Amino acid sequence: MFALGSKPPFAAKRPAGILNGIAPLASTGMVDDLKALLHAMAKAQSRRPFLVMDPATHLELLR
Repeated sequence: MFALGSKPPFAAKRPAGILNGIAPLASTGMVDDLKALLHAMAKAQSRRPFLVMDPATHLELLR
């Protein structure tokens, strides 16, 4: 018995990753990077992107 996906043509298929369809971006600073990331995700039709960060980073972004 074979596990689902172990037989051809499924052996080489994998689910799309979080960056599927998003081009790499050059870093220009945290705020600009986050703006570019969210813009790229919106362009790739991400439904509701959200960011997970520690409180110190969040406070840094607010100043």
